[in-house]
Amino acid sequence: MNAAKPDEPRHPLRVQDALARIGAQHNPRFIEVLRHGSLQLELYAPHGADLQQPHSRDELYVVVSGSGQFDNAGVVSAFGPGDALFVPAFQPHRFVAFTEDFVVWVMFYGPQGGEAAVHRVGGEAAVHRVGGEAADLMVGGGAARPHIQESTP
Repeated sequence: MNAAKPDEPRHPLRVQDALARIGAQHNPRFIEVLRHGSLQLELYAPHGADLQQPHSRDELYVVVSGSGQFDNAGVVSAFGPGDALFVPAFQPHRFVAFTEDFVVWVMFYGPQGGEAAVHRVGGEAAVHRVGGEAADLMVGGGAARPHIQESTP
């Protein structure tokens, strides 16, 4: 049996472990639990209001617990445990009218600008940035924090 490398998470990644880590933070809304390649996995548990802003990468949410409404660029739909919700890069979105037990896995992936911004040029991928530098921000407790530092190609 091979031992996990020190920088690799133990598997499986458990909701209760991530929630315990969130509870130990000063701003208990989200915690990053995994980074691998372009994939970034977080657990998000907002309280009262979802204050996030659009992100510069595509994201996929999988609802762990709770229910509510999801506003995805003005299209509002109900969600509950087990539902998956996709949001392309830079699209305005937020969870509204959600229950106190609402918890969701968040997966950010792909290049800055999202998968739709990648075009094949002469067999190589070229990423087109929108408005110069892209910044991937999530707002938690009124303060923005970068998710991924942008690298220079």
